[in-house]
Amino acid sequence: MRKKGQVVTNGLNGQLAQHGINQELLEKYPLTIRSITPVRGVWRLDTNRGPYCLKKTTLDLTKLKFILRAMDYLSKKGFSRLALPLPTIDGHYFVTTGEGQYYLTPWLRGREADFRVGWHGVLAAETLAGLHLASRGYVPEIKNLRDYVGTWPQRWLNALKELEIFRDVARQKIVKTGFDKGFLAVVDYYLAQGKSALELLRIAGYHETVKKNRQQMTLCHRDYTYHNLLINRYRQVYVLDFDYCAFDHKEGDLARFIRKVMEKNHWKWEKALPLLLEYEKTIPLQKEERLLVLAALTFPQTFWRLAGKYYHEPQSQKEEKLRLSLAQMEEDRNLRGEFLERLRWEWLE
Repeated sequence: MRKKGQVVTNGLNGQLAQHGINQELLEKYPLTIRSITPVRGVWRLDTNRGPYCLKKTTLDLTKLKFILRAMDYLSKKGFSRLALPLPTIDGHYFVTTGEGQYYLTPWLRGREADFRVGWHGVLAAETLAGLHLASRGYVPEIKNLRDYVGTWPQRWLNALKELEIFRDVARQKIVKTGFDKGFLAVVDYYLAQGKSALELLRIAGYHETVKKNRQQMTLCHRDYTYHNLLINRYRQVYVLDFDYCAFDHKEGDLARFIRKVMEKNHWKWEKALPLLLEYEKTIPLQKEERLLVLAALTFPQTFWRLAGKYYHEPQSQKEEKLRLSLAQMEEDRNLRGEFLERLRWEWLE
């Protein structure tokens, strides 16, 4: 083995050039790289020590350190369902180049979670609760970094104002696209949903829940969805991609997860209840906490994001795809409404 670390074979040089990866980056690790393959935004490295995942991130160093130290904290607190970064030969956990930061983790074996399969969702709910429980007590080096606790009302108000701006833009267009017409037909409904969500925050005593969350300081994944969850042959769920993790209300993380499952299952109540019950086996929720989950599910997050994709960056080639997504939302609107009612009366009450 070379003093600097790994040995790069001649056949690898072309692959490295093709993927824009600097050979010196890989020399920071005590591995012999045999091949490199791009897989959904990362690279799989086959090495003399087994497969590894190479990830590039454009996060600044402060945020990257927050994420990596959070993962280390979770592991030390007993949450082992993640892949910790491999240290370099210099003892660092990432490598900085002109293009960004890179880090290497073991390549996890398993299959992507399928939220249409009931037991996949139940295992994911159990794992999410375990992540939240283990995260309590994490203290970052820089205070208030990636801290969204207490920000829900203002963020939601800002999103609703954006929807009103988009509505004005669409109304003023002389020639309206299919998306414009579909958006205008439903925007008032979703604005009303947003106001209902804000009222639920008030009923829940949101500002009191902020005080409780300040004491616990729970880390949330904030992108806990099927493509970031791997299930191995032992039916264990491993969590990937902590790039968006932050301090937040755990109820928001739970609601985002439930929403993703429901969008895959046409908002069927019987698909959601087992997930909520499984989560509460680890972290029982008080009524005000359940109200926060209901509020987060009521807020039209998906509709707002969809509208933002169109009106912030209007591109003709995206119009058809976004219009179809909007049509699917409209098709599921009544089912979503029925789901929220059952959530209110059968789980909340």
